[in-house]
Amino acid sequence: MGDNGKLYPAFNNDYVEAMKRLLQEADIIVPNLTEACLLTNTAYQENYDEEYILNIVSKLKAIGAKKIVLTGIGYQDGMT
Repeated sequence: MGDNGKLYPAFNNDYVEAMKRLLQEADIIVPNLTEACLLTNTAYQENYDEEYILNIVSKLKAIGAKKIVLTGIGYQDGMT
């Protein structure tokens, strides 16, 4: 759906809204940081800390996500 803080050109905000509805029915979601930010209307940050990530996860749960695997996250350089 997106990467580096931006939607891929093939997608638009209608698609993001549809994904929000779909994630309410999913058992597991596996968004990357960009996708999680888009789904939660959170400003994308390339540099983040645990508090920022936990806030996004909390917002995803509030939308209705049951189990969340947020991909590409690491708190140390070179480690995901």
